[in-house]
Amino acid sequence: MQLSSRDAAAALAEIDQARTAMRRAIRTHRGHYYLWIWGVTWIAMSLTAYFLGDSAARYFALICVPGVLASVAVGRFQRRQVAIPGSPRVLGVIGALLVFGALFPFVLHGPSDSRAYFAYSCLICMQAYVVIGLWTDTYLLWLGLVVAGLIMIGFFLPPGIFWLWMAVCAGGPLVLTGFYVRHFWH
Repeated sequence: MQLSSRDAAAALAEIDQARTAMRRAIRTHRGHYYLWIWGVTWIAMSLTAYFLGDSAARYFALICVPGVLASVAVGRFQRRQVAIPGSPRVLGVIGALLVFGALFPFVLHGPSDSRAYFAYSCLICMQAYVVIGLWTDTYLLWLGLVVAGLIMIGFFLPPGIFWLWMAVCAGGPLVLTGFYVRHFWH
């Protein structure tokens, strides 16, 4: 099947309209809140370990509880506001990434180092951002790639710098991207 230039232009216009509608829905209906919630959560975890030492990583699950509760609350509120059905395939891929990502450390017997485990967990999350970005909008793709690169740089820095690096360079970009989406995205 051969597309004419008119058909191709019409298809590209439809794609642009869909992207604009999706961006408007994300900005208007609290999509940026997730970036803020998890950016602040990552910052809180990193700063806890920075000030209290690596052993403070045992509190990370407790620090995540408010993030999970806030995400559920935003999701419930958002469901009432937005009638955009979630793709079962996208949700399935993200679920598979997170489940398999959680299983790998058990099978591979590690990492036991709190910095390595935190970096690994953050990389799994960034992999999910990249996948979502491939299916929806490129800002999540680029956010995932940039933050993953920053995580890898931070992992090879001296241990005393790692947690502060993660607060600024892993949690910070999530928070800043939330502000970008909320205030500058059109």
